[in-house]
Amino acid sequence: MGMVMWGLVLVLLMCYSGSEANDDDDDQLKEGFYERTCPQAEGIVRDEVFKALRNNAGLAAGLVRMHFHDCFVRGCDGSVLIDSTPTNTAEKDSPVNNPSLRGFEIIDRAKTRIESQCKGLVSCSDILAFAARDSISFSASSGGGISIPYKVPGGRRDGRVSLASETFSNLPPPTFNVTQLTQSFRNKGLTQDDMVTLSGAHSIGQSHCPSFESRLYNFNSTVSQDPSLDANYAAQLKVQCPQGSTNTSLVVPMDPPTPNTLDSSYYGNILVNRGLFTSDQTLASDGQTAALVRANAGFGGAWKAKFNDAMQRAQTSEQKTSEVMEGEPMKLLNRDLLLEILARADGPAIVSAACSSSGLREASQERTLWENLCHNTWPSTKDPKVHDIISSSSGFAKFYTSAFPLVIYNPQQQQQQQQQQHQKQQFITSPSELVSLVDVFFGGVCVFSNVVHGIPMHDTGSWFLDCPFRLDALDGGETLPLMAEGEDAVEEVYKRLEEMRLSWVLLDAKTGATVNLSSWRPTLVERNWPLEGNVLMRFGCALPVDQHVQFDAAECVIELRFRVLGRPVAKPVLRLVEVGLQVEDLDGMHVNGRGSLMVLHQALRCPTRSRYLSAVEDGHSKYRSKQKAAIEMKHREEKVVDSMCALSGAALFAFFCLSLSGYHLLL
Repeated sequence: MGMVMWGLVLVLLMCYSGSEANDDDDDQLKEGFYERTCPQAEGIVRDEVFKALRNNAGLAAGLVRMHFHDCFVRGCDGSVLIDSTPTNTAEKDSPVNNPSLRGFEIIDRAKTRIESQCKGLVSCSDILAFAARDSISFSASSGGGISIPYKVPGGRRDGRVSLASETFSNLPPPTFNVTQLTQSFRNKGLTQDDMVTLSGAHSIGQSHCPSFESRLYNFNSTVSQDPSLDANYAAQLKVQCPQGSTNTSLVVPMDPPTPNTLDSSYYGNILVNRGLFTSDQTLASDGQTAALVRANAGFGGAWKAKFNDAMQRAQTSEQKTSEVMEGEPMKLLNRDLLLEILARADGPAIVSAACSSSGLREASQERTLWENLCHNTWPSTKDPKVHDIISSSSGFAKFYTSAFPLVIYNPQQQQQQQQQQHQKQQFITSPSELVSLVDVFFGGVCVFSNVVHGIPMHDTGSWFLDCPFRLDALDGGETLPLMAEGEDAVEEVYKRLEEMRLSWVLLDAKTGATVNLSSWRPTLVERNWPLEGNVLMRFGCALPVDQHVQFDAAECVIELRFRVLGRPVAKPVLRLVEVGLQVEDLDGMHVNGRGSLMVLHQALRCPTRSRYLSAVEDGHSKYRSKQKAAIEMKHREEKVVDSMCALSGAALFAFFCLSLSGYHLLL
């Protein structure tokens, strides 16, 4: 069955299983959702959150509030993280959220780190949920308090719609009374007890003056100051928020006694009329909510347990998930057949399919699936030694995510990230650690596959390091791979040379680091047909290099050479006669072994890669433009030197002539 047919089967399978979906969303989130696909995800989020909070503990409140505001509008779908566009104002820029929400940069940093290790697997909404949990844990244990390690399941699906207008109707403002607050929370599937419990999150963070200044100066037509507000507290607030001030950056702590610790002192403030917002103090005005306030104030440990439970209920409200529960067709589908279907797709398609149903997600986590996918994509991975290296290091799934995207030439981003990583990296000193997996395809069929274990250093290491670098993947002693036989067949290949594809995967056997050095499509085709029957094809990737070498950019060049043999006596055959890797600088000169090893090392750690060939080709065009400018500059410099040499020679010749004529006059 062809690739197109397999794709159709996969699409039909996804649609069929989705059509039998079960609407019970609450059961679809799962604790430890990323244990197999990206086990480091939650640890990365925790590290970024704690690192930020150690520098500024006040950011904890911003992350918690961001999560609440995300969940109350369209469910916990990460829509609060979406940026505004010229034609749409997003949630984050609504007056309800801006400037009160803080900590977006923490989510960005966590997302960037996760993407570098588990590209396309962890949703932004899950990252935000994890960050809110870690912020609460950090704040609750601050000052020796008891932590609130509530569990956060994963599997949320990121939303694509974010409208500032929806924040006004979904988020309860600080002016709401008990009745309005109760109804607002009830609309989200939460009880009045949940509302009172979750309001305790106001024990951390700060508030801008406009959120409560009406209680100080313009309460109603009868009194200017809210009578339910403690007079001494009101006086303090007036000092901090002067009437008529135009300073929009003025803020006050929401819980003055312990502004950075999540505890039950918030409820104690309400009992003495020191709730900052109307929505805080109103909890003491109703018999039922007042009783809950007193209980929470007196039993802080019990309140933390209730807060734990309420948070778990709140984060599943109106939830979009990455999972669609299967109907009977998925349950009846043979597991081996499903894996066989998925193995005919590519990695990005499998990741997309995994988001459509739990059955496909579980199948996408199978080790054998990614192993078979790698074998189908790179036949060279079937080599027993390569199989052992990949299995014992990062695994086939990680190998695929590193080897499938190609290097993009992007000097600004690459140099910046290389500088950041430089102190953490250790240069490869032994070429024997590098394994090359080479596969050549024509018309979708693999015509050559080989593995080169290590880089041969010939007789002496110093000779290798100082001489031009060249790594041959085709041993001259082997039977040369046959491309075509017969005059017509050879000519047909020459007409379809653009269909040639090549992959050269470089694998560090010691660390498991992997990079594909090829451009997949040829970057150059030189034909010497029909006189010599020679064809030279070039593939490769370009990247900037750091200060350890004497040039600022280099290109890993892979050359394929075909030759017609047997002419004119026998039937002509076209064979692959050369497959080699070399490194060239901007001048097109071969780089020696020492410089080449450094370039290959940096390629292994290159952060800018893409699965889109158009992006790869754009990067290659940028490198060619830079190379052309460098060569033109070199030619101009050489002309200047040549001119100076010519002038110097002429001056010497003139001096010689004058000296000779003077000698004759003396005679």
